[in-house]
Amino acid sequence: MTLDKLRNKASERVGVIAAMPVEARALGASEPFNQILELTSNTYAYVCGAGPDNARRAMQELLTMNVAGVVSWGTAGGLTPNLVPGTALLSKKVICADSAYETDGYWAGRLRDHFNSILTINDEAIYSSGQLVSGMAEKKRLANETGAVAVDMESGAIAKTAVAAGVPFVCVRAVADPFDFSLPGALSSALDEKGFPTINGALQGLLRRPADIVPMLRLAVYFRKATRTLTVMSRVAGPGLLGP
Repeated sequence: MTLDKLRNKASERVGVIAAMPVEARALGASEPFNQILELTSNTYAYVCGAGPDNARRAMQELLTMNVAGVVSWGTAGGLTPNLVPGTALLSKKVICADSAYETDGYWAGRLRDHFNSILTINDEAIYSSGQLVSGMAEKKRLANETGAVAVDMESGAIAKTAVAAGVPFVCVRAVADPFDFSLPGALSSALDEKGFPTINGALQGLLRRPADIVPMLRLAVYFRKATRTLTVMSRVAGPGLLGP
């Protein structure tokens, strides 16, 4: 279906932004990336690649669809010891370096009511960073300075663009790497110029840093736990996440 036909469909449209393909698969989305994917008659996903610039571009594309609400969807890193891999996050606030944005309380409340019977939900603030936050010392500093319990790289750009456009948004995430886990250096090599993980990039990173093989395998286990939680949330609330 062409973009023009999609734009002309009369419905309460919801846009869901995921950085990584593995996160989008929990919604039922798949390739291709970097374009609007129609999940249902009124739900669209955009798999944009890691980082705020990619998330901002995805938001601008979804706004051309006149979406009535936006979901920041995917995984996050834990900033506090109580957040184990797989913990469900429904953040009430997105904190950035220079600002903070409240998520839509009514929408988040409806989601919480749906999730509470099957998941323990953490609704504390999430911090959105412009770069990977890898080490325990940096995680601890961010938690102390911001009060956030988790960190990602996309929610800030999504929140800022949504607020500027007058579109409600929620932040639905699941913890992958816990507080006491440092992201391996080979991870940055695994991402291509568009922010997507590649096998060749990961192998090259591991060749340069062979000691990272064990933490990379641990990270894969953590991501599986996080994406299982995302899959449960998607199945319970639907790919449109009850919004807006």
